Amino acid sequence: MSVIWMKAAVLYGKMDLRVEEVQKPAIGAEDVLVAAKAVGICGSDLHLYRGTWTIETPRIIGHEMTGEVVEVGEKVSGWRTGARVAVEPVVSCGKCYWCKENTVNNYFCEKYYENVLGFFGLDGAFAEYVRVPSTCLYRVPDSLSYDEGALTEPLACALRGMDNVGIESGEAVTVVGQGTLGLLFVQLARIGGASKIFALDVDEFKLKKAKELGADISINPDKEDPLTVIKANTGDRGSDVVIEAVGSTQTYEQSLQLARRGGRVCLFGICPQGTMKIDAFEAYRKELRISWVFGSPRGTFRRSVELLASGRVRAAPMITHKFLLEKILEALAIMDKKRENAVKIIVQPGQT
Repeated sequence: MSVIWMKAAVLYGKMDLRVEEVQKPAIGAEDVLVAAKAVGICGSDLHLYRGTWTIETPRIIGHEMTGEVVEVGEKVSGWRTGARVAVEPVVSCGKCYWCKENTVNNYFCEKYYENVLGFFGLDGAFAEYVRVPSTCLYRVPDSLSYDEGALTEPLACALRGMDNVGIESGEAVTVVGQGTLGLLFVQLARIGGASKIFALDVDEFKLKKAKELGADISINPDKEDPLTVIKANTGDRGSDVVIEAVGSTQTYEQSLQLARRGGRVCLFGICPQGTMKIDAFEAYRKELRISWVFGSPRGTFRRSVELLASGRVRAAPMITHKFLLEKILEALAIMDKKRENAVKIIVQPGQT
């Protein structure tokens, strides 16, 4: 049998990502082959590229994916060629406690570090074709573009954060950081009935996006003190809920300061390695409830697709750049240097 080749972005090491010809994957009996149509660049992809996170290489990276089913394994039911799909990157083993129990996070799976597309054990989505277990597929309706559907995975993660922190109608909500996830949290807070939404960022373009997508008050910490502004607009109370969507020790610490007494904090941004300074007595005195997020567990993907399809969460205004697969290094450079008014960057592997 002759070998069939495809283009893919293969990570070999720190700052060493190559777009090259690789063998098109063969599927197993319970797999499908998906032609990748749109793949979002995640901050975690940038961590892999920079080498701040290390994985086994060579590895095709990328995990925020939509595409079209082009081949179906012999034991697969419920899927046909031509189906438009979003792909959940974490493959559940289906056997451990975490995967079988519906009330817990299946991202705790005992096999997690062996079964994540674009990270651990499995090649990812910056490729023309991706082999995917059929259990990881979700239908994308015709009303939703492939590009918009590529935000299914980050929105699913944001939904987990909302579930954990539990916003109630009428509460004041502060979102620290207005990248892709921060802007999604702004929209979810609006849907959840927040009375005031404060958006924090040092990038004026992103603050403008936040106002466009539902924030009431934008705050640039380089120009004004966030706590002063928030207290002035909450009867000197502080924010009922604070969601950190950056992932730095500085913004982690800041988020605890912005929450009112008895408030709730969701530390969502990818946890920075190392230590952070917490005034333990102050957190105790304020009786803060702090939650964390690790991934987008069972159920959030379905809800995410449905929210995007409904139009209540708007993906299109967040997509600022699109690149062909061959130009992925240009896309990463824009994201790395935080220039050119970038929010969500989409790579389109299947287009020439």
